[in-house]
Amino acid sequence: MTVSVLSLIVQTITLIAIFIGGWQLLVQNRQIHRDFESIYVQRYWTIMDRRSTKWALKGQYDVEDRVVARQYLLLCEDEIDLRARGRITDATWAFWGDAILTQARAAPYAAELTSSGPDEYPGLRAFLESKDDPIHHELLWRRSHGL
Repeated sequence: MTVSVLSLIVQTITLIAIFIGGWQLLVQNRQIHRDFESIYVQRYWTIMDRRSTKWALKGQYDVEDRVVARQYLLLCEDEIDLRARGRITDATWAFWGDAILTQARAAPYAAELTSSGPDEYPGLRAFLESKDDPIHHELLWRRSHGL
């Protein structure tokens, strides 16, 4: 074998190794995002489990359910902030964003949002008004970061 053929083989093997390493990093990054998102799903269900029986079964909420509504609004604010920071994947945001738009406008969440101060929940208020995805990175950046 000549030196040039041997060099070509080594370069090809190096290129394949770099590709495999990059792919592994991307897959690992996506898994980290999924694990992180799972924490917020658990938080959501913990909040929903705190609703009164009357609210959960009949849609009639009591004064004590205001705490639950506020906790949910805080969760929405956190999720919107995390999306803006590139911590929530595109697929998850497609679902969460629609759910926030629907649920935050329903009673008693909307009532709590209206009764709260104008400085509370700024990210949520902006999202409900604009409906724009809070992340401001291009598709290539999002894909390279596992989103």
